[in-house]
Amino acid sequence: MKEKIYLITTPLKETFKKENKNIFLHPWIEENKIKFFDYPNNNQMINNNNYCLNLYEKILPEISTILNKIHKSDFNLEFWKFFLGPWLKIFISILNDRWKRIENFNNNNFYSNTYAISYKSDDLAENSHESFMQAVKTDYWNSIIYNKILKFTNACDIEEVPYKKNNSQLKNSKFDIKNLIKKRQNYLFINTYLSPIEEISINLKLKQFPILRKKFIELPQFNYIAEIRNEPVKQIENYEFEKFLFLNIFKYMPRVFLEGFFEIDKVIDSEKFPKNPKGIFCGIIPENSHVLKYLAMQKIRKTKIITVQMGGDSSYYDFHRSQKQEISNTFLSWCKTRTNKNIRNLGYIKKKICL
Repeated sequence: MKEKIYLITTPLKETFKKENKNIFLHPWIEENKIKFFDYPNNNQMINNNNYCLNLYEKILPEISTILNKIHKSDFNLEFWKFFLGPWLKIFISILNDRWKRIENFNNNNFYSNTYAISYKSDDLAENSHESFMQAVKTDYWNSIIYNKILKFTNACDIEEVPYKKNNSQLKNSKFDIKNLIKKRQNYLFINTYLSPIEEISINLKLKQFPILRKKFIELPQFNYIAEIRNEPVKQIENYEFEKFLFLNIFKYMPRVFLEGFFEIDKVIDSEKFPKNPKGIFCGIIPENSHVLKYLAMQKIRKTKIITVQMGGDSSYYDFHRSQKQEISNTFLSWCKTRTNKNIRNLGYIKKKICL
C-alpha cells in the first residue's frame, strides 16, 4: 500500500496535519516566506492574460443574454461590459491562475490526498464586486477553489474536514447624515485625486454645490437564491479549463448582479448622483458595484465621461487603465503612446489645463 501524501494548498490549519506526509503547493506556505520564482514569468503572464481577455470577449455576450433573461430586461452588451465586465475579467483571470498553478505543480510532483473544507453554496456568492475583491485574498476562498479544481480534474482523493466561515465582514448599509446635504449636480466628480481646494473651486466655477465623493454608501446584504444560478453556459471550445469555468461562473457571481440587481437602484438614488449629468470626471474608477452600474447606465445614455491615467498606471496593459479607456469618451494620459482615438496625451502637467 502506497504511503499517503497530502497536498496543502493554503495555510488554513484545518487542512494541515503535521503527522501526515505533506507536500506544499507553494513553498512559502511551509516557510512563511514568499519566493518570487513561485510565480509565472513575464512571458507566461502575458500569454495567460491574452488568453483570458480573448475568452472574456467570447463569453460576455452569452453571459449578458442569460442575465437579461433572468432579469427580464434588454440591456445591451455595452451596459453589461461596464457593469459586469470588471468582475468577469478578474474572475476568469483568477480561476485561470489557480488552474495553471495546479497544472504546473502536477507536472513535477506526486500527491495522493488533500483535505477539503466544508462550505455551503451561498458561501461562494459574495454580496458585491467589492466584497469579492476582498474574498479572493483569503485562504478560505482559495482553499475552496483549489479543491474544486482537484475534484474536477480527479487529481487525488479528497477528504472533507469541517470549517465554519467567519461572516463578521458582512454589514448592512448604514444611514449617513451626509446624504441629507447631497444635492443633484450637473457635473459629477468621482475620485479625482485633486486637492479639496481645487475640487471645490472647480465645482463653484461650474455653479454647483461642491461634493467631495471619496466614500460611498455600503450595500445591504442580498438574500441568496439558488434557483436563478442554474442557467447553463454554452461551451465554446472543448478545453477542460473552460468547462470548469462555465460550471462555476454563476455559482460565484456576486449577488449584486443577480439577487440585488434591482435593489441597488435605491442605493444609487441615495447617493444623489445626477440623473442626467452634462459630464463625469473620474480619476480612479471605484470597485463599488452601484457606482459601476450608474456609470454603465450613463455610458449607454451617451453621457460624456472623462477619465485620467494615474501615476501608477502602466503604459503597458493594465486592467484598471484598460477599463478607464473603454468607459470614457476622453482618456487623459501622460504616456506618449496613442492606441485609441479617445486618448488625449497631455504629458507631464505643470500648469492647469481647461478641458
